[in-house]
Amino acid sequence: MDSPGVTTMDESFSSEQRPAAQSVIAVVGRLAPEKGQDVFLRALAGARILPREVFLIGGLHPGDENYLAELELHTTALDLPVTFTGRVEDLEPYLRHADILVQCSLRPAPFRRVVWEGMRAGCAVIATRPTGGEEIIEPGSNGLLVDPGHRAQLTRALDTLITDQELRTKFAAAARIRAADFEITQSIGEPTLYPPTLSENRWRAAGGMYA
Repeated sequence: MDSPGVTTMDESFSSEQRPAAQSVIAVVGRLAPEKGQDVFLRALAGARILPREVFLIGGLHPGDENYLAELELHTTALDLPVTFTGRVEDLEPYLRHADILVQCSLRPAPFRRVVWEGMRAGCAVIATRPTGGEEIIEPGSNGLLVDPGHRAQLTRALDTLITDQELRTKFAAAARIRAADFEITQSIGEPTLYPPTLSENRWRAAGGMYA
């Protein structure tokens, strides 16, 4: 296991989903209890097949050092193939390298940009609801949704994607198409996922749903 810090990622990436035992998972987010990385690690430990490698991508805020120590303890005790990258400036090489992106935040948010970025990069995505992923993920079509903090659900979702290379390939292809329907815009100072093909009035009239 690498110590926290900036890790240089190989610029090469796989355009095809790997077999189960060779799969790669990325989990992106600041290392903090509300981001749910501890839930992810415990869920992963229950998976039938472990991936080849997992990247926990994210830095620390002051005061969260104990949480990092907890994550490191889980990783060692559960013998998980985890690399802590620390904060990275460019997520794209990691996302393009990964087969699966997991967004396991416990708190609601208006959107999850990292979900969109992972889908655009061709990851099969697992995200929590209602924490932003549900506005872009169509469960069973281009990704999977689980309840936040629900370890058993997350383990089942991981099993589904890790063990089924064909399903991951289907989700990844559909995810790229879905991500292309959205763009990042600014709304009241906050970045927002917005479908460029609809006017704002049509978008609101449709109830915020992309048809």
